[in-house]
Amino acid sequence: MATNTKAFHGMRVQSLRLALLTTSMMAAASFAYANDAADPADAVAADEPVAEVVVTATKRNTKLQKTPMAISAVTGDTLAKVGAMTMDEYVKFVPSLKVSDDGPGRGRISLRGIQGTGEALVGVFYDEAPITGSVGVSSDAGGRNPDTTATDVERIEVLRGPQGTMYGGSTMGGAVRIIMKKPRQVYEGFVSGNYSSVDGGKANHQLSAMANVPLIEDKLAARVVMYEREQGGWIDNRYLDREDINKSTTKGGRLLLRYTPLDNLTIDAAAFVQSTDAVSNNNWNPAYGDYVQESKLLLPYEEDTKVYSLSANWDIGDYTITGSSSYFVAKSIYAADDTSYVASYRTPARCSAYLGVTCVAGTQQYTDYLAYVNSYYPAAIYYPDEVRNWTNEIRVSSNYSGPINFTAGVYYENRDQDTVGSDVLADEATGELIKPIKFIYHRYVDDHLEQKAIFGEVNYDVTDKLKVTLGGRYFEYEKSVGGETDVPWDLIGATYRPYYVRRTKEDGTLLKVNASYEFNDDIMAYVNVAEGYRPGGVNQTFGLPDALIPYESDSLTNYEAGIKTGWFDRALYVNAALYMVKWENMQVSGRTPNGAFSFISNAGAAEVKGFELESTWTPLPGLTISGNYSYNDAQLTEDQINSYVTAAGRKGDRITFIPKNKGAISADYSRPITASLKGFVRGDVNYVGISYSELSVANVYRMKNPAYTLANLRAGFSPLDGNWEASVFVHNLFDHVAITRLTNSSTTPIGGSAVSALPRTVGVSLTKKF
Repeated sequence: MATNTKAFHGMRVQSLRLALLTTSMMAAASFAYANDAADPADAVAADEPVAEVVVTATKRNTKLQKTPMAISAVTGDTLAKVGAMTMDEYVKFVPSLKVSDDGPGRGRISLRGIQGTGEALVGVFYDEAPITGSVGVSSDAGGRNPDTTATDVERIEVLRGPQGTMYGGSTMGGAVRIIMKKPRQVYEGFVSGNYSSVDGGKANHQLSAMANVPLIEDKLAARVVMYEREQGGWIDNRYLDREDINKSTTKGGRLLLRYTPLDNLTIDAAAFVQSTDAVSNNNWNPAYGDYVQESKLLLPYEEDTKVYSLSANWDIGDYTITGSSSYFVAKSIYAADDTSYVASYRTPARCSAYLGVTCVAGTQQYTDYLAYVNSYYPAAIYYPDEVRNWTNEIRVSSNYSGPINFTAGVYYENRDQDTVGSDVLADEATGELIKPIKFIYHRYVDDHLEQKAIFGEVNYDVTDKLKVTLGGRYFEYEKSVGGETDVPWDLIGATYRPYYVRRTKEDGTLLKVNASYEFNDDIMAYVNVAEGYRPGGVNQTFGLPDALIPYESDSLTNYEAGIKTGWFDRALYVNAALYMVKWENMQVSGRTPNGAFSFISNAGAAEVKGFELESTWTPLPGLTISGNYSYNDAQLTEDQINSYVTAAGRKGDRITFIPKNKGAISADYSRPITASLKGFVRGDVNYVGISYSELSVANVYRMKNPAYTLANLRAGFSPLDGNWEASVFVHNLFDHVAITRLTNSSTTPIGGSAVSALPRTVGVSLTKKF
């Protein structure tokens, strides 16, 4: 059966490649014909500038090129052009942005080399609503970012560098803001779909639709968005003899309402729902071949996410008052393979430690011990959890005609989570978890975080050209973590523990100083000093000394100088930033002596020295060339040692999974080819440099994550009015094995565990607007 399936798949791939070749030839012929047939008046004027994007990163409407900070703005039109729906697909547009993704719901986001365990280091927002990862039982919310889907968005703003004064904790590296398209007083909509085939895997498909409907003239409108994305899978499990085991399906939708009871008052309400189901994760083991997994188990992932938000914007002349409230809830079930860890207990040394007497292989005593260990084999780590987050913010911005303006506000957040950390039995023949679930070990943890803040910025136009901004934030948080172990596991030293609670709290201030100078309408330089932090917490880990149960917040300061320029009547934009980041009191990960449990402590410091460059150029009518590059030298400046724990890092070690070099370039060309039809072609190439999985060069499990380059192509047609579009595309054109994350440990199969980009993917896409 497997051979026939692969053969049929091969025919599909060849058919799609033939379709791509045919369409590309048609496009080439059409473009050649257009040189004679197209009316020059239909083409974009040669001196038309690249359109400037309006952003709200400062919580005011400002033009991108007039905002004195490092921001990348990816418009919804750009996302649609490349078919990007997830962060993995648009990360290439942004310098210094990196996503380490182990599969659905397991992404860790970093900006400017700021990467590590603990609370998130980069904030993610749907409009005003923060999107929160699960802290789990190891307080690592930053490693469990929910998947975000960018369908029918106005733009994505990526704010690079700490955003502590305006956006609060967990924005030490920056923030990603997904700005949705809002309901309008027009009837409009679209239906879009694509189908693609993956080399060596099963087919993918995506479907999405939007309808915008006015409900009350000039007062109320609704916008409904629905989508489905299925990844067919391309990883084969060698041990279980199963193909394409990393299949996943994501379904979701949004309902947005915009009510304008007065000309100066706008109220927006939104409800967002999304569910993800994955058969197993995206890890594979290079020692057994490309895209081959050796796991003894299938590791399913399920997630249901809901976000409800309400915001109001009231313009009362000299002031604009904005209020927002959001409620986020996510339920997930995550599984991991624990068979290798259980198997590590099959030794005389482990037997001796467990029984308290010397064990000798071949004796009845040792045989009985092995039978006891094997009764827990195969085992899976099983984590059901639910996180609920309620956030509120009220702010006022002045609209004075004079040189001084301000923004000030208050913020409140209340986050609760319930998590089960457990081991369960699995079926060795099928690799599936035994149902109903059979617990070997069961531990319950609840986590509560409450944050309050007062924040503000004052903007002073010293002259028409020189502007200064001073910002500040006072914050306080309280965190409590409770838990109990009601199903103990003596093999790993996990004994029965009744419910108990530990608490910690902290307060502090964050500052920001920014100065900018406009040499003329097209050239602006700025300097920026900004601070960021993320909350500390409480460890719920067996056997820790009291001093290690709480851990503190960590913080950083970003020193930056940048320039934003426009040339040739703004046909060319070039922006650059040079920065140094100092990171203090780092949250670091440690493990208990038996390796069973992880915890977080504070130790060491780090420094990042970096440079970023972005450019967009329109040299010819219809042709746009864009590029970005970032360099980040991120390394420790102190040993990661404190009075209670010695972590792996030493001064001079590179921060894990951070490449020094990252860059991308793309070209879009579009022009009429008949009196009613235009054609387009797009190509992009992105490069990610070398990084490492562990801090210390001496660590035997340190893996070199190799550099990779990926190329993509897309070509198609649409009428001049743009009401439909047909295209073909190839992702990973040269079919490179692009490993994005490579790790190793004592319980990982030989050669480590890899996560990678999709193999070459060939597809077709259709969109109809109305």
